Amino acid sequence: MPTKQVKIKKGNRPNGLSLDRYKGHETWSYRRWAWEFLRRDDDFIRACAAVDRNERTEPEVAKEFHLSKFKHCNMGFKSKKSPAPTYTVETIKKWARLKRSETKEPQVRLKAELKSGQVLLRFDLNQEFIVGGSLDAQLRAAKSTLKEALATYAEATQKKPAPKKKPERKSFLELLRRLDAVAGNDVGVQGLAALQPDDFLELESDERSTKVDSLMRTPRKYAKRVFLSLAIHTNQ
Repeated sequence: MPTKQVKIKKGNRPNGLSLDRYKGHETWSYRRWAWEFLRRDDDFIRACAAVDRNERTEPEVAKEFHLSKFKHCNMGFKSKKSPAPTYTVETIKKWARLKRSETKEPQVRLKAELKSGQVLLRFDLNQEFIVGGSLDAQLRAAKSTLKEALATYAEATQKKPAPKKKPERKSFLELLRRLDAVAGNDVGVQGLAALQPDDFLELESDERSTKVDSLMRTPRKYAKRVFLSLAIHTNQ
């Protein structure tokens, strides 16, 4: 049974019909697309509303939706008040001694706690002052080491790494517009029929609802899961 959609109440959400509401989408980065899909996910919208009511905490919601730091669904991709979102799939922890005062001190020992599936690597920036390109060599070695660790971890846990595939941009706008078109409608028929009228011609009431479910399967999947696949392509 289709569930009622949730609106982004304060975000002045588009209705999916006017392309003017998506200006500049041709140049949006993958990270921007990732955010636009996530902020339209009904579960994320509800979670942000719960934060507003002090029923949930920001760190709790951020962790659930793979955000390194909480960002409200009503916020645009990037502004002075709200920086661009970052996701847990692209973050690493850094320990460093880089300040002048630190370089004069003797070496220190760090105590790090590793959770299952985590790997700790150490890089030495000093080597770059001895041989140019040393940092690149360390990065290549680190990549090889991480791949070996992943293979070992996958075998130990009986898990299979997710397939690596660069998402195609050509359908992003269409999927985003569908999410906006159904928002605020009980089963999304009215909004989606206005956006894609040819798909609803001569359909009975029950057939129209089934058609909505079919057309919304992919965009909802992008809002709930696929957005993370877009987030890792941060430089494009």
